[in-house]
Amino acid sequence: MSSPRSSIPSNPSNQSGPPRSSSASASSSLSSHLAMIELKQRILIALSKLVDWDTHQIAVEDLKKIIQALSNDGVSMLLNCLYDVMNDPKPAVKKESIRFLAILCTARTDSAMTHLTKIIAHIVERLKDSNSQVRDACCDTVGSLSSWAVGWQVGK
Repeated sequence: MSSPRSSIPSNPSNQSGPPRSSSASASSSLSSHLAMIELKQRILIALSKLVDWDTHQIAVEDLKKIIQALSNDGVSMLLNCLYDVMNDPKPAVKKESIRFLAILCTARTDSAMTHLTKIIAHIVERLKDSNSQVRDACCDTVGSLSSWAVGWQVGK
């Protein structure tokens, strides 16, 4: 004969929903996501200020502050924003976005090193620009990145 089945579940912990750590993890993930959205917004606002000479210097200072406070996760986001801005029709915006690649690399060495191949590919693409100031910024940035990469390898 078989034994009678109990009506009590064998594992009551599964009945109470997700564990608290999952809830805390979801909350942390959400706040991290919101922080990244806010960061992207700050980056885009600063980059949009590069267009106007009246707000240009403010934009440069804002971007430098953003770079100094940037987390490792934020490096990719900033790079993608800089890559997008390089397609702006205004040479001054292209020039500054190229210059900020070197500033980012020197400030966030370890994080930026993993992106170096893509950074250089974008600079090489801008070397074809019709504006000589943009091409000069590319040359200056490649020089800065070369010095930075050599220094990074020696310091390791």
